[in-house]
Amino acid sequence: MLAKKFKSFIKAIRTDYLLYKRVKPCIDACDDKLSKSIMKTRLNYYSVLLSSCEKYFPWVHVPYYRFHQRINSLIDPIYIIEELEKVLGKSLVIMGNGDSYKYTISLLKRSDWKNCFRCIGHSLEKLRTIKENEILLLAYYPQDAQLYDYIKTNYPEIQIYNSNPLLWGITRNQYLDAFEPQKEEYIIDCGAFDGKTEELFYNWGKNNVKKIYAFELDPFNKDKCIKFYVAKGIDNLVCFFNKGVSNRNETIYLEQSSLGSTASRIGEGTVEAEIIKLDDVIKGKITFIKMDIEGAELEALIGAAQIIKKQRPRLAICLYHKQSDIYEIPSYLLSLVPEYNFIIRHYSSNPWET
Repeated sequence: MLAKKFKSFIKAIRTDYLLYKRVKPCIDACDDKLSKSIMKTRLNYYSVLLSSCEKYFPWVHVPYYRFHQRINSLIDPIYIIEELEKVLGKSLVIMGNGDSYKYTISLLKRSDWKNCFRCIGHSLEKLRTIKENEILLLAYYPQDAQLYDYIKTNYPEIQIYNSNPLLWGITRNQYLDAFEPQKEEYIIDCGAFDGKTEELFYNWGKNNVKKIYAFELDPFNKDKCIKFYVAKGIDNLVCFFNKGVSNRNETIYLEQSSLGSTASRIGEGTVEAEIIKLDDVIKGKITFIKMDIEGAELEALIGAAQIIKKQRPRLAICLYHKQSDIYEIPSYLLSLVPEYNFIIRHYSSNPWET
């Protein structure tokens, strides 16, 4: 048994070393220390060695340690104070289990609210102890809808705080906080979902934004986007495509469960949708490309190779949907434009949104 463990650890160390060696050029291309730290933390999250530790020594709590603990030092906890000011005057009671529960406690201990909360774990019996001057925060991920309904039905007097802003911890202008708008912005938004990203772009660039090409794969989100653009008065700026982006032009099918969600993925479904290459559709000037498309980012970048090589737009690309994204996406971009520098930011107190 010991020999098997030893071989497993040696193999894991070698795998981690080869991965780090492959990613090193991407780390070297990072623009600042924070970017390098986040990339290394992301690599640590995928560590085969730590996974082996988890397998053989489960009491080490590796899933929590390998990302949450390390990302802890990279996130400014000021947003916790800003969020909790909404319930100022009340103490918090934290209920939950698993990593989100532990991480919520860790965040609170680092904030000015470190003396204003207590924990009850996942004990339903302890719900009886919640007082009038306390508010309940459900620290589950995903938040347990059944538990929420149970509390509302059986303890209607308990106030429940929406914990999502705390757990997600979006602290800055996601996609855009690293960039200043140029005099003229021509933007491609891959993954428009409900259209709100276009409002984000407009508020960022104001009159500098000349055109936004918005791509959304899910046919159920088309009307939602169009109505939003009209309501916000930006419909004249947005050219909307009810298509996904990839490295090919093709009719595909969406899984029924993903329709209208924030995570539409290609699958063996029954609803037709189209994917296209950006190089075949966009012929004009492009200064900025954003991609948050549930793991299809690399294929979409391949389909935009000519735009990227010729125009060198600034890029805001998600790096967390697939484990290989952390090295394949930066490596591919460097193969197109060796001069690119990377600014990497993490927008969540969970392992997502890098």
